[in-house]
Amino acid sequence: MAILNNNMKRLIILFIIIGLTACSGGKAPVGDNVVKHPPSQIEKWISNRTIDFQANWAIPQIGTQRNLIDTPNFFRIKKDSVLAELPFYGRKFSGYNPSEGGISIKSIMKDINWKRNENNGTIALEFDADGIDMEGYQIIMKIFENRNATIIVNSNRRDQMTYRGRIQELEVNKNE
Repeated sequence: MAILNNNMKRLIILFIIIGLTACSGGKAPVGDNVVKHPPSQIEKWISNRTIDFQANWAIPQIGTQRNLIDTPNFFRIKKDSVLAELPFYGRKFSGYNPSEGGISIKSIMKDINWKRNENNGTIALEFDADGIDMEGYQIIMKIFENRNATIIVNSNRRDQMTYRGRIQELEVNKNE
């Protein structure tokens, strides 16, 4: 009877070891339709400053998120400039031109800072930019390895807005 108990104990320990090693391997699966690019490719886009962001969702500070699939929008970084047309769904403060509804940026980027989070593989890009009518923006772009990205736009004249979407390399005309 003692031999059976020792064999049972060994078998149980073996199953525990197999179970622990089977559970510890690999990363969580990523969706079937997501194309993964090496982080070095995205870092190259950031270094070259050739990023094209298309928002799929707008998330106002107050209210519900809105699907932007059928809403024209863009956020482009080219060299030292940023050009953006994004919808805005939030509160605007006094002194703001009500005829301009969305976020319009055509500016040189200032105070640019980017860093990689080694723990989760994301890259954070932060900078300041000027909009129309002297509106100032602080931009935080968080980029994931699978090219998903989140942009947080803070303004001196509006509530904060967050946009979720995808990035790709901005095609730059070599003659420019």
